[in-house]
Amino acid sequence: MLFRSIGIFAALACAATSFAAPLSAPSEELAGVAPVVEGVALPPVSGLPPTTDINPDDLVAAVENLPEFIAARGTGAHPTIPEIFANATQKLKPINDKIRAELKAGSAAGKADVDAIVGLLVEIIGVLNTVLADLGYVLNNPVGFVLSLQGVNLGIKEVGLLVSTLLHVVVTVLALVLRIVDVALHGKLLPIIAEIGSLLVQIIVLVLRLVPGLLVHIVDVIFPIVKDIKFLHWDDLITKLNLIGVKA
Repeated sequence: MLFRSIGIFAALACAATSFAAPLSAPSEELAGVAPVVEGVALPPVSGLPPTTDINPDDLVAAVENLPEFIAARGTGAHPTIPEIFANATQKLKPINDKIRAELKAGSAAGKADVDAIVGLLVEIIGVLNTVLADLGYVLNNPVGFVLSLQGVNLGIKEVGLLVSTLLHVVVTVLALVLRIVDVALHGKLLPIIAEIGSLLVQIIVLVLRLVPGLLVHIVDVIFPIVKDIKFLHWDDLITKLNLIGVKA
């Protein structure tokens, strides 16, 4: 267990590089509030850098390189909250890469394959719907659930890193789509992107309900993508993440 714990925390800690000034101080309402999920243990993690020193791209790579969790848990087991977000990020990253490849090919050819991009965005919707369903299961069946990854209990800060990683993967690629594809000619993209934004809002609402106090650890990390969230005009997400007035 010790070596497994070291390995997980090291994977998250290895994503540390210097960037991003801290955002405004956490609100008094959220500061120091303990999670409501029964059985959660929140040990301090020595050596993990402050969240404001985390590079999201490196964090994505760290999460992507973690082993698959659900398969190791056995038949009938349900993923924990950290496993839900880590697994989803692992599924989203290849979709993200395919979208970027389509955009690059379209840029070279002078015309993006919008139908292919739409199909990939629908895959993102599928992954996010699974996250929403899994979080809903935890909400309705909270007894015994812990903030653990591969059997190792994480602190709120580490859970915030995992949630932020999923946001980073989705937001950055969608902002890129809107910047490159002429949505005036391909209006079918806009309802899909709006649906993805709505799913992210629902996910954030649920995870914050399950883990009060998590918000400050998400907002601290996502500063580099605030400009993308605002570019996507996801006003509800901006409100839920308390980003109103934050200058990117």
